[in-house]
Amino acid sequence: SLSHIPPFPNLRFLSLKKNKISDFKNAPYFPRLETINLLENPITGKCPIHLMVASLGSIYLKKINNTKLTLDLYAKAYELSPLVGYAIRRGRSPVSHGNDNTELLSAQEFLTTKLTSYIRKNRLKIPKKLIIEENNNNHYITCPFPSQSIKWYCHAIPEKGSEWIELPAPKNPGVLPVTMSIRLRLIKCDFIIDKKKYSLYTDYPIGKGKKDYSLPYPFQPKIEGNPTEGSLINCLPLPIPAHIAWIKENATLAKNTNQILLTSKEVNQSVACVMQPYCKFNDGIGFSTIFAATDIVRPVYPVVSGITFPETIIEDEVIKFERFIYPDREGKSIISVEKSFSPSGEWGFVDDVDCKKLTFRPKGTEVGYYLRLTYKPVLDDGIEGETRYFYSQSQVLPTVPKFSNPFIAGVPKTCYPLVAIADYSGGVPGNCTCEWFFSKRPIDAKKGPSQRLQKVARNTQYFTPTEEMAEGYLAVLLTPVRNDEVYGDPCFFALDTPISLDDPPKPFEVPKEAIVGTKMKFPCVCDILLSKTTGFCGFDFLKTGSTYTPREKHVGRIVRVVNETGDMIIGPIKLAKPVVLTVKVTAEKWQVSYVASIQVTHKSCKP
Repeated sequence: SLSHIPPFPNLRFLSLKKNKISDFKNAPYFPRLETINLLENPITGKCPIHLMVASLGSIYLKKINNTKLTLDLYAKAYELSPLVGYAIRRGRSPVSHGNDNTELLSAQEFLTTKLTSYIRKNRLKIPKKLIIEENNNNHYITCPFPSQSIKWYCHAIPEKGSEWIELPAPKNPGVLPVTMSIRLRLIKCDFIIDKKKYSLYTDYPIGKGKKDYSLPYPFQPKIEGNPTEGSLINCLPLPIPAHIAWIKENATLAKNTNQILLTSKEVNQSVACVMQPYCKFNDGIGFSTIFAATDIVRPVYPVVSGITFPETIIEDEVIKFERFIYPDREGKSIISVEKSFSPSGEWGFVDDVDCKKLTFRPKGTEVGYYLRLTYKPVLDDGIEGETRYFYSQSQVLPTVPKFSNPFIAGVPKTCYPLVAIADYSGGVPGNCTCEWFFSKRPIDAKKGPSQRLQKVARNTQYFTPTEEMAEGYLAVLLTPVRNDEVYGDPCFFALDTPISLDDPPKPFEVPKEAIVGTKMKFPCVCDILLSKTTGFCGFDFLKTGSTYTPREKHVGRIVRVVNETGDMIIGPIKLAKPVVLTVKVTAEKWQVSYVASIQVTHKSCKP
């Protein structure tokens, strides 16, 4: 049996001499087969050469059973309806039934044997094939049998053992509109009556000319590219030889090329690529022309190009982009920078870019990420072009970790909490260290920590002076540490005012942590401040209230809550742990070509 052979896509020579092959039932498709030898098989004596050509389906065939194929053999094979070859592949005896009409009739009879029995049993007078009908200049194919289950299929190149592709269900299941998508294809209709499935077929491919030769399997050319003035469009080459021409209305634009450049002359018109397949070894056999058409060619839209990122991107170093935009009359283009852990990962928004300055300074939050510039060109008359993406070839590298603007935030009083703060740069901060020093005398910050200073705390960002430290001075040594354990130069800061003696504040109940998106509640109305190196006493006033919900842009800052009798420090503000709550996948139908939707509910995740 031929069905035992895999469908090798590049097989050119096949010899099956001295076997017991008697038919072509379930024969695989060898699209590039050139030579086959079936001598000394039962099939050789009863199947003529032209039916072998029609059944095997390769237009590259040039020799069968040591017989070189002639123009007459090709013509005789391809004058037949592809339904004949399909019927033989389904198991119809490969013997000759005479001329084209009798071969087609035999194929239809074989493929509708079960339906014939049903019609005779019920004494029905209904045609056993699909017929194209016309109504108001529209063409339709109607299933003549009433059924609650009707499906339509078009003939296609064999895939996974099937030669048929299911078509989308029409509004009226029993009537299939004839469209360009089914041109030059056989159509099959499956329907169920009394729990049994039956099939009907068209005699010939839809739209085939009377004198045209038929391909054994249909091919559908496809045009790639944007049908816009000045654009290059390309017609994907067929897997078979074909003469090519590009046409516009009745004018020929180009021949024997797979691509053309659209000009202003094609604007507001459709351009088509017309292909006429032919036999590789005998171009006297030309098949029905197939074509693909573009949408209406649009006028030129702005296009931006020429944007590149530096080979090395370093945190805090300004990137100046150069670009070319056509046509040169840019308006308010929409430009932004995005980041991702990998070039193929999800991209998250970073910042907008001014189209006039076209600069960007990567911050520590971009370290370790790839960047891309998203550019939607807009002309001064408001016409928008397609969004273009320009990618960095490397990740953003951190600078050496560094603290600037060190400060001891808070009120320098005994028993009141103080916080060491500074502006950090140099990648993602790790476990930065703080060491606190005390002295009865003023401390010169320029000299740094000296042996005369008393170390009173280490590895803590917070410190509360005791009553014994009244009238003394505090200093802090901050050492920046990156998350990969790289250390930067320490910086030293000292208070220039002495610690004043004061009664201890009265503590009140506050949350232990400050987390983005989690509401913080206080027992009374308080002043809420956030740490800032340039703020008054190292804090910026935020609001007065009894609640506060930290925002993502405030990550890393310290929250200070003050009322009439108390002064509390919370923080630093942390990102919330992202949580996916539910995931639901739905689809109208669980079939190829239908869209599936994913619905995700989450907390603290970016979209």
